[in-house]
Amino acid sequence: MTTAGPNACGTGSNYNDGGSTAWGLPTRIQTDDTLFSGANIPGQSSTSQMLKAKNFGFSIPSNSVITDVSFDYKRKSGTAGFILENKIEMLDASGNESGTNKNAAGAWAATEETITKHGDSTYWGLTLTPELVNNADFGLEIKALNQNSGITAIYAYVQFVSCTVTYTLVYLGLVGDGLVQTDEMSSSILIG
Repeated sequence: MTTAGPNACGTGSNYNDGGSTAWGLPTRIQTDDTLFSGANIPGQSSTSQMLKAKNFGFSIPSNSVITDVSFDYKRKSGTAGFILENKIEMLDASGNESGTNKNAAGAWAATEETITKHGDSTYWGLTLTPELVNNADFGLEIKALNQNSGITAIYAYVQFVSCTVTYTLVYLGLVGDGLVQTDEMSSSILIG
């Protein structure tokens, strides 16, 4: 197996999906430094808009089988115990949310933490192909929720988003009278 990345997202942007608060300075998620994009989310179970991380710059060979896509994102909350993941979803080759929402229980910490979401096509609920991950619109979206039952607004912060792709190369070739498929682990005769 071969691994490409981790690659930083080349495009960080806010998308207004009707959530209460836009992410300020979304391009900050493109660089692993000390600067954050933030959304000051009102209380009473309000949500942020979508923070989209796209354009990871992959060039996975077309004769590959993608076995794992892993996203890491660095996050923190202005106040511990209130900000949750509302939606964590892969973006397809059109930049639209697609597949399975991978949000998880557990409030964001007030100190920076790195969260990893990774798996195969079954985990993401989307067919993973080289054409998909190489596309500039492929990526991850993040939507946060303020579970505070009062009216107090609380900041959700995201500092950086990166992606790693694991894949196996597959080769087709002729050996004698048969067509042979090989990868990095095995070979088999398809037509004898």
